[in-house]
Amino acid sequence: LSLEQTYALPLLLFLYVYTKEKMGTAKERAGRALRDTAPYLLLMVVYLVYMAASKGLPEEGPYKYRVGANVVSNLFTYIDWVFAFSVLMPFVVDVKSAGLTSAHIILAILLVYSVAKGRKRIALFSMAYYLLTILPVLFLEGHAFYLHNYVPSVGILVLIAPVFEDLVKVVRDWNQRFVPATAVIVIGLAAIICFTK
Repeated sequence: LSLEQTYALPLLLFLYVYTKEKMGTAKERAGRALRDTAPYLLLMVVYLVYMAASKGLPEEGPYKYRVGANVVSNLFTYIDWVFAFSVLMPFVVDVKSAGLTSAHIILAILLVYSVAKGRKRIALFSMAYYLLTILPVLFLEGHAFYLHNYVPSVGILVLIAPVFEDLVKVVRDWNQRFVPATAVIVIGLAAIICFTK
């Protein structure tokens, strides 16, 4: 429970149940999701109250919270890093905004493609997962850590996985013999991209 992203876990459980349900209206699905995840949501509230009462929000240092342009700046920076993980130490990279980069364009293309393919639930779950788990650190003023992105990036992987499956299907339809080789090449390229700036 020391990780910031833990606060978002009950919300993710609610979102998961809601997007998984296919019967009934949106309101009925939300009601069932709320019923099923109520204990976890209650636990989150109790924990947040305890943390606020015992520790409060930091008023100085790298974990100082601030509501301002830093929220958007941090969001753009973290999204940029989704496609450029690093295992190098230290994890502190830069507190300046990444601005608009190719990573943001790639993410936009993935979202448009998913919606066009009728995968609205996947797009919703993926982006909500990312935003909910990155949210607690967007308000930090003094630093930006790669480490904070590892849990949220799982949401982006949920978005990428079906696109990769589509790619493999296209190749398989073209010539099934090349599927293993294509998979090896794509995974190799992804690994190289993830471990280089």
